Amino acid sequence: MRKPLFLLILSAALAFVSCSDDSPHKVVSDTFEAAMDAFHNRRFDEYMESVDYGCEMDSIQKDVLVKTYSQYLDRMAQNDGALQSLNVVDVVFSSDTVCDVYYEMLFADSTSVEHCQKMVRIGDVWKLRARN
Repeated sequence: MRKPLFLLILSAALAFVSCSDDSPHKVVSDTFEAAMDAFHNRRFDEYMESVDYGCEMDSIQKDVLVKTYSQYLDRMAQNDGALQSLNVVDVVFSSDTVCDVYYEMLFADSTSVEHCQKMVRIGDVWKLRARN
């Protein structure tokens, strides 16, 4: 009786563990969506922490980027309306540290735009690549 009960508990535990989806695809998608949410909600400090710029920036460079990002969002809102949704379509890995995130943005005026964003893993953290 103990062996079947042990096997039942073991298989239930394995099923529970296998249901969690911490796959690289999910981690990248979640990281990307969080960064884009920060960007489109003008939490630029949070957004800039999720970007690999290739170098450390001083406060003047960061201020310039914040102004540029803000102007970009203002212009986008004037042309297409506010962003309504952002959906990750696919994540394609070229290695275990580099991938391309394909996504679609839907705007208030019902237009949609598809983009691709390269991401890189630095240590254990995935970041948007903003350089070559």
